[in-house]
Amino acid sequence: MELTIGVVSLNEVVTLFICLMGSALFSGSENALVSLSEAKTKTLIDEGRTTLKLWYQQRLRVLTAILVANNIVNIMASAMAGAIAQRISPGSPQILGVTVGILTLIVLVFGEITPKAFAQAHASRLAPRLMYILIPVYYILYPVTRVLEGTTRKIINLGGWDLNTVESVTEAELEHLIAQSQQSGDLDAHAGQLINQVLDLDEKAVREAMTPRTELVTVTGETSREDILALYADEGHSRLPVVGKDIDDIVGVVFIRDIIRKPEGAKAEDLMRKSVFVSELQRVDALLREFQLNRQRFAVVTDEYGGTAGCIGMEDILEMIVGEIRDEDEEESVIVVSPDCWEVDAKTKMNDLGDKLGHDFPDSEEYDSLAGLLITQLDRIPEVGDVVTVDVFEFIVEETDETRAVRVKIRRMDEQEMTGETTAIEVSQSG
Repeated sequence: MELTIGVVSLNEVVTLFICLMGSALFSGSENALVSLSEAKTKTLIDEGRTTLKLWYQQRLRVLTAILVANNIVNIMASAMAGAIAQRISPGSPQILGVTVGILTLIVLVFGEITPKAFAQAHASRLAPRLMYILIPVYYILYPVTRVLEGTTRKIINLGGWDLNTVESVTEAELEHLIAQSQQSGDLDAHAGQLINQVLDLDEKAVREAMTPRTELVTVTGETSREDILALYADEGHSRLPVVGKDIDDIVGVVFIRDIIRKPEGAKAEDLMRKSVFVSELQRVDALLREFQLNRQRFAVVTDEYGGTAGCIGMEDILEMIVGEIRDEDEEESVIVVSPDCWEVDAKTKMNDLGDKLGHDFPDSEEYDSLAGLLITQLDRIPEVGDVVTVDVFEFIVEETDETRAVRVKIRRMDEQEMTGETTAIEVSQSG
């Protein structure tokens, strides 16, 4: 005997409920799987979620199977909902319309919208589990999905498209993904900063990373092997440019590792390698690719007139990513005197200084270092006693040489000392 609920049989209600659950399952599965990027899917597989291998290898076929199964249960649900509505309101079009509308809304909310939203929010957790159900469905519907997949590919190929083409991820999308990962706790702040620094290499010019010509340690072609080793012991530079008639005439580069096993009395001109030249305006990421392609680690940087602007090595590029790298016996570039006072080497890059002081200084294309900022703001070579105010910091020149500031004291001003806008730059000249 068939059980009934009012005028509706229990079998009809159970069938509608099963179809509704099937619709929720397949709709949620579709969203959960599609929400996973190829990289995320591979990561989950590597972590042991092996059920995702089928999705990773046969995305179109699995998706086709899900859509076919979802359409089957949705058609059955619609047919059952129509039959139930007809039983509830036989001969009454108004009541029939209201009943169909209510049942359609139930199917839409509980069979489509809700499961899709929930699955998308928990894709990484749900997708591997849902595949336990989807794998049998995939093989049951395999003959159908194989035909549909072949038809789909032919139609798409007629349009001149390629199903195997994967859209590349833009830098902006990567940065957004990094920010999201940091907010969710999947990526720590330091790792996120390193990745962003790598992405920013295409915006940095070589001149921002190079050792400027005023700081180069050079030798001549006549410099002996012994003098080069002594210079290495004093300065710590493992690569030394060899100059000809002047600094703008670099004829080669001496690598310390090349001369250690050479006989005494050998000269730089006999030991040097050919110089590699790059423009100071070249982007750092392009130079890094050149270094990797040509297995190089050092280059001479030229300015727009062909003169020597400086030199750059792989370590300089690495410092742009991870920050300053110091030897054990190298003096700190920023010395903390008190919580609001620092002694700083004027060669310090403004980005590194900002990291040390926990402050974002205004960007400028005119200078890269603290020494450059002081010259730009003073419009001359700094003198001892000069004071420059930037944001909430006061820069006091304590030591200079003939061409630039050498040592600077930085002091964070309190609220009483600050006047006007905090982003203003003020200059106080000595004398």
